[in-house]
Amino acid sequence: MDRILIRGLAVETRIGLIDWERKVDQRLSLDIDLLCDITPAANSDKLELSIDYAAVAEMAIAFGRRHQFFLIEAFAEQLVGEILGEYPRVLGVRLLLRKPGAVADADWVGVEIERTR
Repeated sequence: MDRILIRGLAVETRIGLIDWERKVDQRLSLDIDLLCDITPAANSDKLELSIDYAAVAEMAIAFGRRHQFFLIEAFAEQLVGEILGEYPRVLGVRLLLRKPGAVADADWVGVEIERTR
């Protein structure tokens, strides 16, 4: 299976359980793997036969602006669902979501999920 990779995508959103977290935007960092067959795009050199990674990145950024969640698990699950719903050529998505500063003595906490059709 081929993968199109997006690494370290900065997404601003309101996320968390604590009152102050609900009032300020926080930055998440996303690594997104789009599982797909790149052969048609590679053989034709045509974007319409691939997945536009810039459009996927913009979708994730807009998703963060549009939604608020208590849990990073909910953010991850719903974003992956939207990607799969919007891009039929994507056969699966692996998402690593990092939330810096969530635990005092850790660089970040996060979740990693993978969903396939």
